[in-house]
Amino acid sequence: MFVFVPSRADGFYTRHMIRNSWGANLAERSIVLKFIVGWPQEQKIYVALQWQQIFCSTAQYILKTDDDTIVDFDRLLWWIDNDFGDRVSNYPAAVFGGMIKRSSPIRNEKHRWYVSPIDFPHPIFPHYTNGPTYLLTSKAVQAIMNLTENVHAFPIEDVLYTGVLANLANVKKFSIWEHFRIGKHVR
Repeated sequence: MFVFVPSRADGFYTRHMIRNSWGANLAERSIVLKFIVGWPQEQKIYVALQWQQIFCSTAQYILKTDDDTIVDFDRLLWWIDNDFGDRVSNYPAAVFGGMIKRSSPIRNEKHRWYVSPIDFPHPIFPHYTNGPTYLLTSKAVQAIMNLTENVHAFPIEDVLYTGVLANLANVKKFSIWEHFRIGKHVR
């Protein structure tokens, strides 16, 4: 598995805490952890996925997680072995995460998540997995990366990669909020 964490340049302490908590001892499980520092968010995702395809292409799964997220790898690996893997046998190009449906782009130019009608002309985003954490198969990443030149990038990376590009690449989307929880209610 390849795990990447987009991080701010000044996020040294956060990266240190991850390395010493849930990011510790991952190599023993054949899990590669990389922090992606710098660039706008959508470019960090592009660089991470490109790096995975070149230098870590044997990874079956790619996990994107934010640096303010905790990952329970015992539980994640159990779910991959006992549920997600069965789904992947039917849909080799897949993404797993909490699915956002019928969300609209923000057109207010002063808003942090503004999306220009030139970048995305439609009134509704395609279904996409919520950004804090999502899991992609290597086949999904390969299919998505093959189409990145066909789409104009915009700053909402989860919509761009797990919505727009995933649709173009015919990636199967699995909405599994129970495994990708947000907030204080952790199971």
